[in-house]
Amino acid sequence: MILIKAALRHHQKSLGTLLRQWRKSAGLTQEQVRQQLGYESPQIISNWERGVATPSIQHLRRIIEIYAVPKKRAMQSLLNLDRNYLKKTLLR
Repeated sequence: MILIKAALRHHQKSLGTLLRQWRKSAGLTQEQVRQQLGYESPQIISNWERGVATPSIQHLRRIIEIYAVPKKRAMQSLLNLDRNYLKKTLLR
């Protein structure tokens, strides 16, 4: 169970790194993203990017739109994260 929790944390951090890269490539600040998503504080964006929390699928869909990431590229990137996560947890 400890290995699975560690792998999940790593997966969240990997997703956070990807979200940060997409945001920076879009030339947006956490504050600008916060405004577009309608949050009170940019802390939630920071939490996602640090891997402390994970956005819901609805927010992820909206983030992909805001960051203007092509859907096919976004899907491939997310599938790669999941594939790596599963390899680390199931194939040990």
